[in-house]
Amino acid sequence: MKIGKISNILNIFRNLEKNDSNSVFLSGRIKISRNLQGFIFPDSANDLQKTQVLDKLINFFQSESLFGNHSFFLLESLSKNELETLISLNLLPPETNTTNSESKALILSPNCENGILINGDDHLKIFFQFTENSFANKIEATKIFMDFLSQKLHFAKGKQNFYLTSNVNFCGEAVSVSLLIDLETFLDKSQAANFISRLQNRSYFFKQFNNYQFFGFVTIRLRPEEKFEELVFHYENLLSFLKGEAEKWISFSKTTENEIFFRDRFIKAKSVLENALLLHWQEGIAILSVYFSEGKITSEQLSNYFYLTLPALLTSKNNEKLVDLAQKRASFLREKLNFN
Repeated sequence: MKIGKISNILNIFRNLEKNDSNSVFLSGRIKISRNLQGFIFPDSANDLQKTQVLDKLINFFQSESLFGNHSFFLLESLSKNELETLISLNLLPPETNTTNSESKALILSPNCENGILINGDDHLKIFFQFTENSFANKIEATKIFMDFLSQKLHFAKGKQNFYLTSNVNFCGEAVSVSLLIDLETFLDKSQAANFISRLQNRSYFFKQFNNYQFFGFVTIRLRPEEKFEELVFHYENLLSFLKGEAEKWISFSKTTENEIFFRDRFIKAKSVLENALLLHWQEGIAILSVYFSEGKITSEQLSNYFYLTLPALLTSKNNEKLVDLAQKRASFLREKLNFN
């Protein structure tokens, strides 16, 4: 492994590969939690105990050729801005900051699609990114990877061979799938609470992305007694539900009485984009959402522009002013949305 550089991570995200252009979600993530046998969970451990776990795991990953081209970041050595950058890219939990980063590390694959957080809520939090077309392959890759780790490391288990985690409701296989969605794919903003309630009634979890209330993660968690293979069944059910909701919303928005409203909304968003000198990140995302809901851009473009207009990815020099970033964002979106 090599010591990671934030600049390299930003370059990877600036050159993201193409996503699925017809998917109802922007990106997906498989997450697995594991803890080492004989070691206290991070939340209850003292500094020495957490350092022992960190040293043990870093030495293990460094000794395995599989991780030779991976990068690692010791979080306590990163600045506030660097941590916030990794959070904005969804590579670290949003609660991460300079006061709680001791004895924590992040390991990333060369394309940042796979990662491992050490000493978060659990000793290991492993994630695999996927798109709708790559889900089957990533599930298989996840299973192979976890089998490999299970042969090399002794994970804490309880009764019925359940993997133990810091969350008593997330034991068993301790695996989940999260889909990043734009709520405007499914409903008008005024109906957001009702839509989220329907998700929760189906035992799905919803969490906002970076405090932007209309982008968020819908998450499936396996119950303790469920096996890893059942994740595919739950994922397919969730995908079917989301596609059904998206189709209903398209039908609703295309009725004569509603079409005028949505056309007016698009015209106003287009006018703002055409004339704005400055755009805050959330303003830019709101405009992109309207363009997406009108079919003017694909989910591939929405996903890519969503990341490319983040402050971290627009920044080209240290201490760049927010007003400069807002000006760059407005110019970038005008160019990408054909305001030449």
